[in-house]
Amino acid sequence: MGARVRFTIHGRASSVLVAAGFVLLAGCEKDDEQIKVYRVAKAPLQNAAALQTPSPSMPPNHPPVGGGTSPAAAPAVAAGPSSNVPVPPHWEPQPLAEMRQASFLVRGENDAMADISLVTLGPSSGDVLANVNRWRGQLGQPPITADDLPRVVQHLPSELGHVAVVDIEGKPEQGDPNKDGRIIAAIAPAESGTAFFKLRGNTALAGAEKENFLKWVSGFRK
Repeated sequence: MGARVRFTIHGRASSVLVAAGFVLLAGCEKDDEQIKVYRVAKAPLQNAAALQTPSPSMPPNHPPVGGGTSPAAAPAVAAGPSSNVPVPPHWEPQPLAEMRQASFLVRGENDAMADISLVTLGPSSGDVLANVNRWRGQLGQPPITADDLPRVVQHLPSELGHVAVVDIEGKPEQGDPNKDGRIIAAIAPAESGTAFFKLRGNTALAGAEKENFLKWVSGFRK
C-alpha cells in the first residue's frame, strides 16, 4: 500500500512552527504498510527577499508564476489550504523554501525530474490570464488573450471552490529537457489569498504524474 501524507497548516503572525512526524506501521496480514504524516506550518506574512532559494538540482519552479515580476506584485505569503490526501510514495518531500507550504521532487527514467509545489499568496495574485501567460512565456510560448482562456483552462471539482487548471508544454526554460518542458498548474481560492499548485518538469514525467497531482489538489480544503 502506498504512503499517505497528511498536511495540516497552522499559522501565527510571529512564528513559524514546522514539525515532522513519521509513523511507520508494519505487520499487515498481506504485506507491510507505511503511513507517513507530515505537519507543515503555515508561513506567516514575510518578504520574499528573506526566503530561501531552491536547490539547483530542482527544476525551475518559481511561485506563483516563475521568473520576472509577479503580476500581482504580492511578496507576502497568505493563509494556505490543508489536505489529508494520500501522496504517492515516490513523491520525495523537499525542504520548504521560496514561500512554499509543500514541496516534492519526482524522479523518472534517464534522470528525468519534476517539481511539485504549493504556494499561497494574496488574493490579488490570482489573475488567471496573467499567470497563464507568465508560465507560457517561461516555456517559450506566445501569450494568449482572455478569449482564449476557455479552451486553455479546465475546471477541477474541489472543496476549495473554483479551481482553474492549465497544462502547458514548450521549450525548457534553462535548456534541460530532463528537468523542464511542461507546467501543470492549478489556481484556487484560499483563506485570505490564492493558492498556486504547480507540477513542473520533464514533459513525459509531468504527464505521467498529472493524475496523481490533480487528485492531490482536489483533496485540499480551505
